Amino acid sequence: MTKMKKPRKKIRKEVKCQLLILALFIVLISVVADVNATPMAVAPAASVVGATKKPEMVKVDVEKKGIDVSKWNGKIDWSAVKKSGIDFAIIRVGYGDNISAQDDEWATYNMSECMRVGIPFGVYIYSYALDESGAQSEAEHVLRMIDGYKLSYPIYLDMEDASTQNLGSKELGQIAFTFVSAINTAGYEVGVYSNTDWFNNVLTDPVFDTLTRWCAQYNDTCSYTGTYTMWQYSKSGTVPGISTSVDMNVSYETEWIEK
Repeated sequence: MTKMKKPRKKIRKEVKCQLLILALFIVLISVVADVNATPMAVAPAASVVGATKKPEMVKVDVEKKGIDVSKWNGKIDWSAVKKSGIDFAIIRVGYGDNISAQDDEWATYNMSECMRVGIPFGVYIYSYALDESGAQSEAEHVLRMIDGYKLSYPIYLDMEDASTQNLGSKELGQIAFTFVSAINTAGYEVGVYSNTDWFNNVLTDPVFDTLTRWCAQYNDTCSYTGTYTMWQYSKSGTVPGISTSVDMNVSYETEWIEK
């Protein structure tokens, strides 16, 4: 009987095809595994939030009610003042040259208490300056007194003393300019306090038109026609926590609110 030969070449070809198919299958599995392992891109939450319209803000004029105080008001219960609805305070730190004997004896207490109870405050110094050197000393007096305190309102130079009235508008302008420059250099807002008569007839140098004014006139309205940001309208106010009459003020400000 004749012995048949095996079709070796055909078998080899089939094996090669099977191995190729197996290799392709392994590669396909690897690709699928990589795809599944890769995280899908998800739209950031910000894109969803961004779709929400932001509230529109508008600037509005507001009037804040405040007081100014000195040693003449004695020891003040600032917690009671806060509860009464007072929005701010302007505190006297002293008068004249930079000497401790002319510090206001209640200034540090008043500033510390305002910070404790959360009443925004500024300060003022009563001026006796007769020249620029005096103005510089008064600025240094203020800066020494407020060191370590956080002010929310300006520092004011109180210019109304009769001893300085005849210096002339130009010299008074130089005094104010010297004081303001020193305070600005130290990084604080600054202004000038006086009454309507002085602003109309004494403090008339052009330098005063560049400064923030705090104007005093005890009346239902203020008749001063120049610009001012604060009006002292009474010296006989009554406020809980203060045993004496007290100066009352309105501050004209702006705030951003939601429309």
